[in-house]
Amino acid sequence: MGAGSDGQAAKAATVNERVLLHLREHSIAGERGDYPPALTQEGIAEAIGIRPNHVPRAVRRLCAEGLVGERSAHVGGFARRRKVYLLTESGHAVAEEVRGRLAQGTFTVAFPDGKKDELDAIEISKRFACKPSLTRILAAQDDDGVVQLSKLESAPTVRGGLVDFSSRFQGPEHFYGRAAELARLKNILARSDGRAAVISGVKGIGKSALAHRLAQDVKGERHVFWHTCRSWEDPYAIVTTLAEFLSAAGKGRVKSSLARRGNGIAGLVDAAAEDFADLPSLLVIDNLFELDEKAANLCTHMVEKLAAVGCAKVVITTRDPRLSERLRADELRLEGLDRASAQALYDSLGAPKAEFDRVFAMTSGHPLAIELIASGEVTDPEDEKGLTTEERLMMRSLRAFDVIFG
Repeated sequence: MGAGSDGQAAKAATVNERVLLHLREHSIAGERGDYPPALTQEGIAEAIGIRPNHVPRAVRRLCAEGLVGERSAHVGGFARRRKVYLLTESGHAVAEEVRGRLAQGTFTVAFPDGKKDELDAIEISKRFACKPSLTRILAAQDDDGVVQLSKLESAPTVRGGLVDFSSRFQGPEHFYGRAAELARLKNILARSDGRAAVISGVKGIGKSALAHRLAQDVKGERHVFWHTCRSWEDPYAIVTTLAEFLSAAGKGRVKSSLARRGNGIAGLVDAAAEDFADLPSLLVIDNLFELDEKAANLCTHMVEKLAAVGCAKVVITTRDPRLSERLRADELRLEGLDRASAQALYDSLGAPKAEFDRVFAMTSGHPLAIELIASGEVTDPEDEKGLTTEERLMMRSLRAFDVIFG
């Protein structure tokens, strides 16, 4: 098999195969008591580089095929039991087959200087300090199957002297509408007193997508920091990411303070404020509601400090509408997409045009609900046999909102 076809073989890994590979890489961790967050749906989504709402369908099919087992268990960093997913004996065998197939192929790796090279998984692991797993290599591929080094090493992208961390969030494939909301957000941050803005709304309404679009629009003018909060993070997680970001921008106070750990959290926040004093930046704190009270309080304290710095603009996404009052920040409350934007999203999914009116009425323009209903990801084709169009859409709607709010 030539290098070209090898590369195609390495590129062709389905979502289900990536899930199996990821679970294989964490198959031993569960034997030591608490299971790692990597085995939850959120951990799977983060590891393989897909949106969280795409995971339930994949694991449901893998469970039905007898390749994956589901159980409720204690997960490190969580107070309550969570659903975790483990490979069955058959699943291990299939995961090994997939790993073997992909290991025989090569990957096209793109370097920051524009050069590309064909490397196999072993060569990639040896060459880069991050020692990426096969799952991580696959997650670093772009739409053309090219492994982007910036994603592989989680390194900041630096263009024209500006540091960009926005690639740490996997934005939607397409962005529809929200022109008025985006304009309002920019107006808030453009004001002399507009230091911070809070984007609030229910799950799946598009908070992160809007913040990401803003980041894409300003990344040629400002440094862009992005941190997506995880429920298992301690107060130092965001500060550690900030230290990396600031270091890439030539600011070392936070990194030095973090190495000493003697200054405590308050000292680290003060150091961050000093570093941002003359650094034109946009900081996006995504999904703040995920943090526990201690970590969330650190974030809000830090935002208050940074919001007082003239060069820094802060955007927070949250499901908690009370946050804007606490921070004395402007709030942008997101509702569903307008009809035209909702139809553009719906049409992009190749769904029957004649069904749009009903879907829009059922969802009130909720983008994730539209996507789930139009794609049929939340139902099995067998369940829809014999149903009328109305019954099929109703079933998809109920299951979509169960996925979103369940």
